[in-house]
Parts: sequence; structure tokens; C-alpha cells
Amino acid sequence: MNIKPIFKVSMKNMLRAALIYCIVIVCVFLCGIVLDRIVALETYDTAIIDLVNEHAEEGEKAYLGENNEIIIEYADGSKDITYPDGNCTYIDVDGDEYYYDNGNVVSGMETSAGIFLFVCGIVFYKEILWLGFANGISRKTVYLSTMLVGLATSVVLAVGLYLICGIFGLLLDYVSVFEQIYSVDWGVGYEFANGASKFTLNMLFDILSVFDAFLIGQIIGGVFYRANKAVKIIVAVGFPVTFTIILPSVIGYFSVVSREFEVFLTKVSKVIEGIATSPVYTVVTLFTLAVVMFFVTFFTYRKAPLKAND
Repeated sequence: MNIKPIFKVSMKNMLRAALIYCIVIVCVFLCGIVLDRIVALETYDTAIIDLVNEHAEEGEKAYLGENNEIIIEYADGSKDITYPDGNCTYIDVDGDEYYYDNGNVVSGMETSAGIFLFVCGIVFYKEILWLGFANGISRKTVYLSTMLVGLATSVVLAVGLYLICGIFGLLLDYVSVFEQIYSVDWGVGYEFANGASKFTLNMLFDILSVFDAFLIGQIIGGVFYRANKAVKIIVAVGFPVTFTIILPSVIGYFSVVSREFEVFLTKVSKVIEGIATSPVYTVVTLFTLAVVMFFVTFFTYRKAPLKAND
């Protein structure tokens, strides 16, 4: 069983797609940030001036200067000048301190990576299976190669996005998903032993998150590959409708009419909250899900039929 040839071809295609994704997502984020700053700067200064004037004493007023500086003028004719940074500013008006936060925090790049690998997982299933059939490669070899490609791409994306997010963090108010969940400033306030443990857990969290998304895509891709057109339509429509409309409605209904169901949901939510309070628990959970889906995916490849290109 030699997986090297098909692995090289598949990995090359996947890395090319990942590179295009990174370029596109960085450009999209930068364009969004620029537009956000343009809009923010148009409203930010006015918001600060209104805030100060609302609480100003008699004879005090705030207005915008020629260079977009905020000028505080007092009854005795003295002035204070503040240059806002476009995000948040402290202003001292005769001993009274005002604070305005524009709330512009950039985040979510890692989430888009999960969506990218989820889609790749769906598309990649059929493409690599056909490649294997065309070259007389066994399903087992195709499966192992696909898993290695998915894992390797997850590692590359996680490391790449960690570096990109680090650069964004130096230049902008960027907060990663991991920071939003576990940091002291944004999340549950988990105390890491040291910087190395935080980095390790952050990387494992990112790698396993996107790899799980890839595996989910593989399972759905396997279902799509085996199904006829009617089933494909049902799955394509039913999957999002079930999780966005039907399931929340059912949970909401039974939470009202059934006390036992409400107690059950409370217990489940406490388990989820318990997992979410520690990145270690979260990483173990993500790893367990990956192992389960790893074997489920194997069964989708095991007896996959040879089908015409439809």
C-alpha cells in the first residue's frame, strides 16, 4: 500500500486551494477593516462630541477642529485638545473623565477556515475517489491519503492563520476565537500555566476545530456520493433547515410543555459550559469527535461504488 503518489497529488491541489483561500480572506478582511474605519471615523468624532456636550457644565462645549481634533473649550476660554485614535478615547473635561469605545474588534478568521475545509471535505471526497479508481488505487489507500491530506492542511492552515492573526493583532484590534473564549479580557478568564501551554492549547484547538470541519464535510460528501439526486436535494435542504429552524423549534416547544425535557437540557448545558470553561476539556472533546468521525468516514469509503461522473 503506497499512498505517496496520490498523497502528493492531493496535497498539492489542497495547498493550492488553501493558498488562494488565505489570500482571498486576508484581502476581504483588509477591505472590511478599511471600510469600517472610514465609516467609523465619520461618526466617531461626532459621537464623542455629543457625549461631552451632553454632560458639559455651563460655558463648556466641545467641537471638531480643522484637523479632526476634538477641542474642549471652558468658560474661562482655556482649551483642551484630544486626538482620537478611531477606536476608543479617554477625554478629561475639567476633572470629569469621559470614555468612548467604538467597539471595532476584528475576529472570526479561524471560523472561515473551518467553513473552507468543510466545503473542501465535501468536494474532495468524490474527486479523490475518482482519482483512485482511475489509477487502480484501493479505497483504503485513498481513504488514508485523504485523512493525511486533511490533517496536514489543517496544521498548515492553523499555523498560517496563527501568524496572520498575530500580525493583525499588532496592527489592529484583532481578537482570535480562542482569545474570545478563554482570555481574561474577553472570555471565561482561564489562567494558563505559561505562554507555552497557551500556545500549545491554542494550536491544538485551531487544528482540531478545522480538521473536525473537514471530517464532517467528508461524511456529507460520502452521503452525497452514494445518494441519488432526490436524496441529495433532501439532504442539501434538510440539513440547514433542521439545524436552524426545526431543531430550535422542537427544543423550544418541549422545553415549555415538558419539565423533564427542560431538566435534561439544563444538564446538557451545564456539561457544555463545563467543557467550555477549560481549553483542555475542549481539546479533548474535539479530539474525541475527530476519532469518531475518522472511523465513520472510513465506512463511507470502504464500499464506495464506482459511479459515472454526474
